[in-house]
Amino acid sequence: MKKSAVVAVLLALAGVMVIYQNYSASATRRRPQSQPHQPQRQDKREQSRTVYKGTGNAHGQKLREIAAQAEGDVRVEVGIGLPVFTPHARPFEPREFLAKRACDADAIVVGTVGTQASRLTEDESFIYTDNELKVEEVVRGNSLAPLGVGDSITVARTGGALRLNGRIVVAEYKAAKPLRAGKRYLLFLTFLPDRGAYVADNITYELHGDKIHKLTEEKLHAELESGNDAKRLIEEVRAAGGGCGGTEGGRSHEAHVRPGSPRRLALVSHGRGVGHQPAVKPDADLYPDR
Repeated sequence: MKKSAVVAVLLALAGVMVIYQNYSASATRRRPQSQPHQPQRQDKREQSRTVYKGTGNAHGQKLREIAAQAEGDVRVEVGIGLPVFTPHARPFEPREFLAKRACDADAIVVGTVGTQASRLTEDESFIYTDNELKVEEVVRGNSLAPLGVGDSITVARTGGALRLNGRIVVAEYKAAKPLRAGKRYLLFLTFLPDRGAYVADNITYELHGDKIHKLTEEKLHAELESGNDAKRLIEEVRAAGGGCGGTEGGRSHEAHVRPGSPRRLALVSHGRGVGHQPAVKPDADLYPDR
């Protein structure tokens, strides 16, 4: 039996537990508490930039270093914390939720993903993927950079796969699972003018014919869960976006993950050779039953 070496690195901001060999463990971190006031748009754009920046912990181990020490390919996963229950809170209203998300977004589109390119974050603690998206429908436009049907835009999303030091490294955030080439999506987008690119919000749906499929393992309200009618949801989002008081609109503090209890990130090296693979593809099983 091969000996398994476990190296744990606790990151204050990322809560990363790094595990080598054939099994995994986890560590936890606290999500930041929501602010009582509505954040400024520039603040929200800065939050979206974390997709490119990474965890921001200077003491954390970089993925290149982890891959160099691993005996097989490596997988890093960010889990989802327990939901927060607020005493005497008003009942959840799906249409109110959609209205907030719609007004949060700089643009909302339906499109098909083409080419993809995964890259290391600036601090090399995680991976993000630039997705070329062909716009098929503009549900809510962007006043800073008008969108039209047929346009191609770059949409960044956290997670992806790279070959580092001879190992395949796959990174996935369970609350915002990766896009797949050739698939159609309903996307809520944040625009970063300096990059000329968009960042996809956590709330994203793959369109399977006339049905929606959520790209999160988080439990959602029944009306927002997978299997609901795609056309109806798109029309509800369009109507919600029409009440935002302008194309650019405002943002709520719910634009990304809601504050909650600890979530975990585990990184696993499976102890098997990766061989000579011409390309790295995300796992096929992206939608586990819940």
